[in-house]
Amino acid sequence: MGACGHHREVHLVWVHPKRGRDGIDAGQVMGSMTGIAVHDAWAPYDTYTPAGHQLCCAHLLRELTAAAELAPRAVWPCRRPTRSCGSRPQRTPPVPTR
Repeated sequence: MGACGHHREVHLVWVHPKRGRDGIDAGQVMGSMTGIAVHDAWAPYDTYTPAGHQLCCAHLLRELTAAAELAPRAVWPCRRPTRSCGSRPQRTPPVPTR
């Protein structure tokens, strides 16, 4: 397992032969982390309860794209990624003045 973690300018990268909690615990970060862990939806991350969890936007967009492809006729609230997920903001036309 290869993993990394970072906090501002500090980066930690480690490699471990096992996946799951053994590999994650080798980095000695997640067990005591109290911030927000941004990650994919891999289940072992959710076992670290002191930390808050957020799904990585790239993974979220991938999951939503797959869902939209499986149900193309479904009504979706938004078909475009939003600025919060790293896409460029959409330009809105100027409001006409009188």
